[in-house]
Amino acid sequence: MATGGNGRDAGHRLAVTDGPSSERHLKLLPSPPLPGLGVGAVVVYASHGIGQVVSTRPAGAEPETITLGFASGLTVILPIARALTVLRPLSSAADLDDVGRTLRAVVIAPDETPSRRSRRTREKVASGQAVELAEVVRDGRRREQLHGKGASGALAPGDREVYLHARALLAAEIALSRRIELAEAEAWMLGQIESPP
Repeated sequence: MATGGNGRDAGHRLAVTDGPSSERHLKLLPSPPLPGLGVGAVVVYASHGIGQVVSTRPAGAEPETITLGFASGLTVILPIARALTVLRPLSSAADLDDVGRTLRAVVIAPDETPSRRSRRTREKVASGQAVELAEVVRDGRRREQLHGKGASGALAPGDREVYLHARALLAAEIALSRRIELAEAEAWMLGQIESPP
């Protein structure tokens, strides 16, 4: 597995189960340690979120690829060279501590045009890094609280959509990493934003 410089591997596999009323649920299951991006590895793929390696085309085959499956039903095939640069393991406890600090941080918003702020926000979500997602969630939530929905200065519809996407990605990762329900992850995230630094 790509270690992202922290020496961790996923060490888990993801199960997608059907719940009541055709809802799909993610469930983290233990898996044997995998050298590299083996079948069953749980990874985070930028703005797509959490996925599982469902198949690989082995070394020597041209091109060498991995196939990722997501709870939404999306399937993505990546050349292994690209996968090693864009995939990362689930956040560790230390990573989630950084996320909590980021959510609690009091930050003075830079003086920038709405288009520049929107572009910067989209870049953070596209990176898929947990701390950058936390920055988007924190800033979007505080902006919403400060200005209210629909008020002047509130999030534009496109920015709100990006904020909600970042919030969903981060909550899903927190839930799987901490092995808690999605609602608990959401509550933890929002509680961190409202806690003093």
